[in-house]
Amino acid sequence: GKFSEEKGIIRFAYFLKFFREQNPQISFQVTLIGWFENEMVQQEFYKITEGVDVIYSNNLPFERYCHSLSDISIFFDLRDVDAENNLCLPIKIFTYTAIGRPMIYSPIQAIEQAHPNQDFIKLCKNEDFSLISKTVLEWTSSKDDFVELCRQSRNFAEKHQWLAIKEEFIRFVTTHE
Repeated sequence: GKFSEEKGIIRFAYFLKFFREQNPQISFQVTLIGWFENEMVQQEFYKITEGVDVIYSNNLPFERYCHSLSDISIFFDLRDVDAENNLCLPIKIFTYTAIGRPMIYSPIQAIEQAHPNQDFIKLCKNEDFSLISKTVLEWTSSKDDFVELCRQSRNFAEKHQWLAIKEEFIRFVTTHE
């Protein structure tokens, strides 16, 4: 999607810089799929992440986009927590769980209310780079633990797929005003 300040791209850049500085011994690669809101945001991101291995991919057709996600280990969304974002459950959660991967999100109230206590979704204050970094290190320190997080994520996706929730959703829509 669109990389903008509101959606957290600059905050993510500062996290990447922090993580690289705190863990110089760790080799990692970041993949961004989408486009920058404007040239100023793009240049700021490039400047902050200098020295970080970032792969950029323009917007992809949905099917190719979904297939490309399988190469990613952890998803991040450090968007602003404002009135609109706080009340909207991000649809990307369901895309990421369909891939079977853990994710780090800003502490969005809609996620906390709809899906509390999911080990594969870590809600972090979006500028608490120490906690975010600690979470990444914990998740990647044990292959078995990481595989378990991925399994939980995929199970969540299977439980929330359309055929599993269709009747409940239709009942909700038709019985509530």
